[in-house]
Amino acid sequence: MSTSATTKLTLVSEDRVNVLVDKDAISNRSSLISDLLADLGEAAAEYPIPISKVKGDVLKKVVEWCEHHKDDTSEPRNLAGKKVSAWDQEFFNNEDDVTFDIVLAANFLDIKGLLHLGVKMVANQFHGLNAQQIREKYGLEDDLTPEEKDRISRENAWADDL
Repeated sequence: MSTSATTKLTLVSEDRVNVLVDKDAISNRSSLISDLLADLGEAAAEYPIPISKVKGDVLKKVVEWCEHHKDDTSEPRNLAGKKVSAWDQEFFNNEDDVTFDIVLAANFLDIKGLLHLGVKMVANQFHGLNAQQIREKYGLEDDLTPEEKDRISRENAWADDL
């Protein structure tokens, strides 16, 4: 067993929560962390790594996902029409704002698999909802004039065929 398999990194969230993570689990999934470790060398593991754009509770969720998927051999790219595992479905069984924060964190950390999965899960939340239902769900103001709505509807008529 290599020593890197048990090496831990400390990630520090924007709200100063320390999150311990298996180095391989995070560096195999996050291009940002992988590039940072490559640039700074092995000594980088000795110091906490600030993750300034991610809150502690969300960073813990991201680390949980990375550790669960650390042995995956490939990153999911096109998830359209593909079934999401029960574990991943449960992982995204959150309040909407937490799911959105996970997607933003995955984007910031450049974790493509989590980003693609998160976007799919967000898209699934919108599936079958019309504009009014989406506005009601998220408390959005209907600030478009009837003329603007008509123009948008005409410009996007092709989407009705999807």
